[in-house]
Amino acid sequence: MLRRKLAVSFISISLLLSSLTGAVALAGEPDVRSAADTFPIGIFWPPGPQETSFGKYEEIKDMNANFIVAGNGLVDPGGIDPALVQADANGLSMLVGDWNLSWRSDFVKQPDTDSFIPISNHDTIGQTFTSPSGTGYYLGYVALTIEPEASPASGTLTLKLYDNAAKTTQLGSAQIPVPTASSRAVFGFGIPAAGNQSYYMEVTESPGGTYGNVAIQSSDVYSGGEMYTGGAALAKDLAFEIHFEQFAYNDGRRPSDATLDAIAAHYSAKPAVLGYSLYDEPSADKMARLEEISRRLRVNDPNRISFVNLLPNYASYTQLFGTTPNDGNWVTASNTMGQTFKTGVNESYISTIQLWIDPVQWTTDEQLTLTLWDSPAKTAAVATTTMSGTGYSWPQFTLNTPVTPDTSYYMELTHAGGGDGSVGWVVHSGIGNKAFYNGTAYINGSSIQADLWYTINQNLQAGTYEDYVYRWVRSNPDVLVYDHYPFRVNNGFSSGYYENMEVVRRQSLAGDVDFWTYIQSVGIDNYLRPPTKADLNYHIYTSLAYGAKGYIYFTYTTPQNQGAEQFSQGLILPDGTKNISYDWAKDINAEVLNLGPTLLKLTSQDVYHAETDVLPAGTTALPSAFFWQPSGTDERMPMIVSSFLDENGRQYVMVVNKDLEQSHSQSFTLSNGAQTVTEVSKASGLETATDYDTATGTLSSGFAPGEGRLYALDFTPVSSGPEALLTGTAPVQAGKKFTLAYELNSLSEDIFAQDVKLHYDPSAAQFVSAKPAADGVKLVRTVKEPGGKLRFILASEGANHPVTGQAAILNLTFKAKNSLSSSADSVSLSSAVLGSAQGTEIQAAKSSPSAQDSAERHRNSDADINQDGIVSVGDLAMAAANYGKSKRSSDWEQVKRADVRSNGKIDEKDLEDIAKSMG
Repeated sequence: MLRRKLAVSFISISLLLSSLTGAVALAGEPDVRSAADTFPIGIFWPPGPQETSFGKYEEIKDMNANFIVAGNGLVDPGGIDPALVQADANGLSMLVGDWNLSWRSDFVKQPDTDSFIPISNHDTIGQTFTSPSGTGYYLGYVALTIEPEASPASGTLTLKLYDNAAKTTQLGSAQIPVPTASSRAVFGFGIPAAGNQSYYMEVTESPGGTYGNVAIQSSDVYSGGEMYTGGAALAKDLAFEIHFEQFAYNDGRRPSDATLDAIAAHYSAKPAVLGYSLYDEPSADKMARLEEISRRLRVNDPNRISFVNLLPNYASYTQLFGTTPNDGNWVTASNTMGQTFKTGVNESYISTIQLWIDPVQWTTDEQLTLTLWDSPAKTAAVATTTMSGTGYSWPQFTLNTPVTPDTSYYMELTHAGGGDGSVGWVVHSGIGNKAFYNGTAYINGSSIQADLWYTINQNLQAGTYEDYVYRWVRSNPDVLVYDHYPFRVNNGFSSGYYENMEVVRRQSLAGDVDFWTYIQSVGIDNYLRPPTKADLNYHIYTSLAYGAKGYIYFTYTTPQNQGAEQFSQGLILPDGTKNISYDWAKDINAEVLNLGPTLLKLTSQDVYHAETDVLPAGTTALPSAFFWQPSGTDERMPMIVSSFLDENGRQYVMVVNKDLEQSHSQSFTLSNGAQTVTEVSKASGLETATDYDTATGTLSSGFAPGEGRLYALDFTPVSSGPEALLTGTAPVQAGKKFTLAYELNSLSEDIFAQDVKLHYDPSAAQFVSAKPAADGVKLVRTVKEPGGKLRFILASEGANHPVTGQAAILNLTFKAKNSLSSSADSVSLSSAVLGSAQGTEIQAAKSSPSAQDSAERHRNSDADINQDGIVSVGDLAMAAANYGKSKRSSDWEQVKRADVRSNGKIDEKDLEDIAKSMG
């Protein structure tokens, strides 16, 4: 996970930690945490510019928060700079949201002047002008040059804006008092304006009299309009400046490099700057531009993060993807389609590339070939595969090839024969609407201003929320952030809350990027209820159980005058006093800061729900075979049980009480042979003893409503039963390939499927290939995951090919990046789960175990062969034991559930589908 940039940006927060010793550290014990150990806790909507003071920012620090997302009028240096001074004085950091990151200023000017004419009630004075080209403008102000009379009258000047010189419709008006304070008279409007449109402005005065002299040019030098007096056009012009504002991303644009460079130049030297808040809730059609902005800011300020908050899953399709329609083209014998792309910084293996292809035009007797090349010049082919039509709109092309991280490649789709010789559409974004910053689409070898719809090592559907999140993760953001506010009025709860977090967690792990979330801390009339203490507990601890590495309160102060949205009961009330929820947040934040050094080093492995009611959408029920189970005779607590591993393979479990009303005393039974179970203390951050009984594998804890607890486990190696091991430990020279053998020993029953996980050090070795070593055993699926994690799913080819006794299963080839005293130093076995013909599962002991690891289990009713509610290696084993059987087989009625494709036979495709359903 990304740590370096956040650690650098949080250096100033180390000042905060020493002041929190009494709140979050044991009395008398020195606080030795570094900035990298600080769990990010932020607030949004800080005190406004008029309230910026040391005391107000000290209140933020005292709530145990450590960074601020700017807003509430902090939009320019005049507001942001004083806030940064107070943030720095209190050991806080800030994500600045400069106005120029979101808005662009355009000016229509006629500056020339050679004379003046009086403003009086005798003749009206006006001017036509033309607005800039583009969409979504606001007319901000109009400035005229008015010299006051020697003995000016007192009154009011009014500038009225019309749709034309005939004054058909008045669009707005603005007033200033006279005499004016200076010769520059500014009339403020702030009204919508169309682009490339002619308008008319006219000055009037009240009461009647002479109020000064307005500057003009006695010749018509302005091509966009002309001056009027008394309603008649003259070949003259007023001297004027008209300020227009446009949203910076309209018309396919973005803030200019010059604007971004100026922003970085201004803020980069300010120590309290954590980074730049670029955009709140963008649609996917802006993501390529946001990545480009992030990269530009990084040129001049490399140690600050770029921050973008994504939409929740209850957003509409238009909100998620914009309004520009997709386009496409055909692949024929004479027409190819391709795409350049860049691998991720930790992406060293491509299993699959997925494209969007109209299935109606691609039949089962028609083939397409996808070739991965080094570049559009196609000097060297990296991998290639050919497949027929599947009837599915988003087919996956399997490549299973090593690649170099952070490197550009080119994929090309060609027609390989059959059918009518034409397949399409192959979908790409609309011309001029780039979906990715790195890369572009090609047709017949020529680039176009668009991108193919594609995924790498994913299986998604276009237009879904997961597609939306994937698009942003593909840009390699500094952190993945989203908001989802679950606590609705009338005790309602968002039905998509967990489904949203499942997607974010999944894409966070796949993209090797930390995720943060917003925490609901305010009410909105007729929409969101002000949260209770249990609600805050619940929102924070459920997020931590899913692997969140930071959170932000929405909101800190209570927003006022926000139009239709009426906010109430923020952490700070409208009168500036602390709400009771301030103290709730302060206490929970202190707990999380103590848990933080442990939480930040953990990687999420599994998240399960144990319900007393309906399982939330998108989640996975706690499997009966999982090692951590609720037990006891008391009423069972609705809960989340999630597991983690640290960098050394040590296992942790977090349990969260999902009951918002009741506290629970809950017992648990562990079946994985844990020797000790300690709890990471929320009062000190140290590991403390539990009542875990090693002999019975039981422990119990009390949980307040919404509360979570984090446990650490240590194990006694298992010495009986099946054993999995890696062999081949000779020294290896840098640049040389080496081979390890994955083997099984002491098998007491026939094995037909295996789910094997390994870990290797990407800085020391590169994975090259895996090949089956046992006859009749097929490598069904290879999954390369971030951080050097490998997963191999194997299945026997029928009842005649069981794995028994002792057997070599896989030969694994790696390439050493530097000299290794032993290949075992860089590659280790994480887990091996074995499946029998009856669908039972066995956890093989590892010859040198460093952690217990459960098999991944996913719900898919079609692939759930043994009908236990999940898809795992047991289902694959049952299908593998019956591999090759068909409708003609005498026991077809008993085994046909394994025919997941319903084509009358159990074949390789069925095994592949089951393996994919395993996650």
